[in-house]
Amino acid sequence: MKRRNFILLSAGMFAAFAIPAYYHFFGKIKYPGTLAQPHSLASILELKDLKELGRAYRKQVPSESGARAIADVLLEELPDDKLEFATALENLIKKDFDQGNTIEINGWILSKTEARQCALLSFSRH
Repeated sequence: MKRRNFILLSAGMFAAFAIPAYYHFFGKIKYPGTLAQPHSLASILELKDLKELGRAYRKQVPSESGARAIADVLLEELPDDKLEFATALENLIKKDFDQGNTIEINGWILSKTEARQCALLSFSRH
């Protein structure tokens, strides 16, 4: 094989793997907006406090410090149907408390789902 053909083939193969990998790891994450809105906590805490809880959760659980990892964990247990989404999210929070799937963050006992919602919220700019 000629050097020129080898270089072109190598560059093509690199692009074929690098471009999809880039979008997978660094592309924009798509998830429903309600996923990052802890409604029950929002009624008693301000936005800055919710974001602080989210940042604290991300520090406390390093394996879930990225938005993609958090969204993936939450979405794997929730339906795709938008009509059932909010209800399923509330049911997941109740289930967390029933099963003791909680975490203490800054003196608050939160369900893991609520903590993850706060963590997603902490990535937002508003």
